[in-house]
Amino acid sequence: MKMSEKFLVRVLGLSVVCLGALAGCSDDTTENNQQQENNSSMQCADGESFNPILGKCVEQRTDDPVITQDMGSDTNPDNPDGTVDQGTPSEDLGMADMSVDQGSGDVDMSMDMGTDMTEEEPDMMPDMAPADMGDTCGYGTILGVACVPSGDALPGATVTVTGIDCHTGQPFTETTTASSTGRYELTNIPSGSVEVTLESGSFNRTFTVSLDNGQMLDLTTAASKVCIEANNVKIAVIEGLYDDVQGILTDLQFEYEIKGNDGQGVVGGFLVADSAGVQQTRDFLMDPTAMAAYDVIFINCGTLWQALNANHGGDINTIVNNLFNYYQSGKSIYASDWAYIFIERPFPSVIDFYPMGGTDNAYEGPLNGYAPQVINATVESAALQGVLGTNSVAIDFPQNQMSQNIYWAMMSGADTNAVVHLTGNATICSGDSCGVEGPAQQGIPLLVTYKSPTHGGSLAFTSFHNHPAGTPVSPEIAQILKFLILQL
Repeated sequence: MKMSEKFLVRVLGLSVVCLGALAGCSDDTTENNQQQENNSSMQCADGESFNPILGKCVEQRTDDPVITQDMGSDTNPDNPDGTVDQGTPSEDLGMADMSVDQGSGDVDMSMDMGTDMTEEEPDMMPDMAPADMGDTCGYGTILGVACVPSGDALPGATVTVTGIDCHTGQPFTETTTASSTGRYELTNIPSGSVEVTLESGSFNRTFTVSLDNGQMLDLTTAASKVCIEANNVKIAVIEGLYDDVQGILTDLQFEYEIKGNDGQGVVGGFLVADSAGVQQTRDFLMDPTAMAAYDVIFINCGTLWQALNANHGGDINTIVNNLFNYYQSGKSIYASDWAYIFIERPFPSVIDFYPMGGTDNAYEGPLNGYAPQVINATVESAALQGVLGTNSVAIDFPQNQMSQNIYWAMMSGADTNAVVHLTGNATICSGDSCGVEGPAQQGIPLLVTYKSPTHGGSLAFTSFHNHPAGTPVSPEIAQILKFLILQL
C-alpha cells in the first residue's frame, strides 16, 4: 500500500479502514469493515471517541496532533515544513498496538513517507546548488609583471585573460596593458581556471592559473612571476662589422642563431672580398624555406650589401624579393644604419632617406649623416616615453676609427602608418667624403617601426645601434634597443 493510501486510511479511516474500490484487501480487513458498519452508529460518552480498529470507544487524548487532509501542504502554521509528528501509534491513536491488522505499518509508514514524498513531491527538497556555487564561484584579481627571460620588465605588453564565466557558463575575455615597469592588474575576473597571455610584437606566452573567489593572485614576486620564454620566438642574426644586436639579445636572454656575416673586414672602406660568412648569408637569404623557419631576422650595420653586390650580384633581386615575401607572410625584419638598404630596396615607400626620396638602387646616397655628433633627440611615442621616463634622450653617433668613412644613414621621413619613436636635429655631411660638417637638418627620424595593416609583419630601422664589444652604448640606448626588439 502506498503512502497516500495509508494517509487516507489514517486520516479518513476513523470510519473506513480499507476503501472498497481498492483491490487486494485481506480477509481480516473485510471483517473489520463489517464490524465498522455494525458499530457506525455507536455513541461514545463525552471525552471518548470511537476507535474503528479496536471496535470500541476510547478516551480521547487532548494532546493528539491536528492532522489535515492535505498532508503535502504547509497549511498548518505550527508545522511549516509539512512533516507529521507521528509520535508513537499509541499516542497518536490512543491504542496500544497499531499493528494489530496492519503488520509492520509503523515501519512501512516511515519508509514510504520518505520515499514516496520525495518521488511524488521532488520540489519539497530544497535546491542547494546556488548555496554551494556561492562558495566557489565569484570574482578575483590577478596582479603580475610582464617580463622577458632575463626577468627584466616587458613594458607596454598586452595582457589578456580568458576563461569560462562560472556565473553564466559563457566564455569571457579581459585585456589590459602593462605599465612602463611591466606591471599589470586584472580585476573582477570570474573565478576558476583561466588563461593569461602576454604579448609584445612577435613575443608571447600563455599560461594557466587557478583563481579562487575573492582571491588576489600575486604573480609579481621573483618566484611567482611568469616571463616570456627564451625560445619563444625563432630569431636569426646576420652579423655586421659595426653593430652587435646579438649583445642586446643576450642581455634579454633570448635564444638566437647566427646566419652568416658581412665578412668582418674592410678593404678601401668597403668589404668586397667573398668569405664563408658572406656565402652563408647569401645561401640563407636565397632560401625562402630556411628564412620562414624564423620569426625575426636581424641585419646588423656593416658592409654586407657591398659584399653581396660585388660577389653575388646576380642574386640581389632574388634576395630583395625573398625579404619582401618574408615580411608579407607576417614575419619581422630589423636593420640598422648601413644595412638600411635591406629595408629601402624591398619596401621603398615605408622610409625615405636623405636626400628626400632617396635613390633605391644607389647604396651610398643616404650615407651622409655626419660623425661624430651627439643629438639631443625628442622621444615622440608615448610607449617609448613610458619606458625611458622622459621625453628626451642623447643619441651618440661616434666617429668610426676603423676607416675614413665616418657617416651614417640619415632618414628624412616615413610612411603615415609608420611610428616615428625618436626625432632630432642632425648635422649632414658637407662633400662626398663627409670629412666636413654641413648644415643641420630639422626633425630627422632616428627610430622608425612599421607594422603591416594586412599581413601582420613588422619592419624596424635605427640610424644608431649597439656597438661591438669594447665600445658599449649608454644605458639609455641599450634600453631603447631592448624596447625596439620587443616591438618586432
